[in-house]
Amino acid sequence: MFAARALCLACLACLAATIAAADEAKPATDHVIVLKGITDAAAMEAALAVMASNGVSTAVATPLLNAVRGKGEGVVAQGPKHAMERIQKEFAAKNIVGTVMAKAPPSEYAGSDVLDVDTAEQLEALLSGREPLVINFYGSSCPHCHAMVPEYKAAATALKGRVRFHAINLQAIGPAAQDVAARLSIGSFPTVRFIRGGDHLQHDGPRQRAELIQFAEKALAKASGEEVARLAPAGPVATSEAAAGSKAEESKAESSKLSSSKAAEQPEAAKPPASKLAQSKVNAAQQAADAAPAAAAAASA
Repeated sequence: MFAARALCLACLACLAATIAAADEAKPATDHVIVLKGITDAAAMEAALAVMASNGVSTAVATPLLNAVRGKGEGVVAQGPKHAMERIQKEFAAKNIVGTVMAKAPPSEYAGSDVLDVDTAEQLEALLSGREPLVINFYGSSCPHCHAMVPEYKAAATALKGRVRFHAINLQAIGPAAQDVAARLSIGSFPTVRFIRGGDHLQHDGPRQRAELIQFAEKALAKASGEEVARLAPAGPVATSEAAAGSKAEESKAESSKLSSSKAAEQPEAAKPPASKLAQSKVNAAQQAADAAPAAAAAASA
């Protein structure tokens, strides 16, 4: 019995050693080469030669290098750190810039209401848009960033449909991270900001669900108020007294117009005669007009 038990223990030890040896035999893929600087056909040909010397066919390497050429940089290889450093030196010998860096772990926000931003290009598209959003700039090696994950995800779920929450791991986007951090003045992890149309508002309070929600709601309200202000008339708003005065002036002007209209409708007054002779003629005409009805009456009788 004891012999059988000892045999079982020996078998377990042997199995554990076999698994450990198999794990060691597996090629590690915890590092990558981020390549940039492929700007012309000569650099493209040189990079293809390096890839071919390391067992990568032209059919596989060409799309990767075309992506680097189009975007400015990109991952072209992954593997053990020592292998990546060796290949990086081969690129450097051909005046092609490459950086070896640790492969980013899977995002802790996967499957949540927080949207991952994977590249600097995606970030640029978000920053140039008009839609309000909240972005968490973090690093995968930052303990405070890990602690905030459940709180940030909860806030994103609470405000779903009102404002989108994003997260970008700056330690996973390659050399572009330094440019992003410098341009946006990001000095520490995590940095949470409300962004809309180029305007940034940074959260400096506690990184708990309630405080993150409060921050986003206040930022939304402020952004809406600023939009109303931009759409409001540029001139001063009339006070009630000014409005009353304006109406009185309008009424006075209307009365003046009405008086003028009535005056125009009335017949023009007779002008006085220019001389005594003219006056006598007027008197004679008037007497004749007055005598005419009497003469007509006598004739009829």
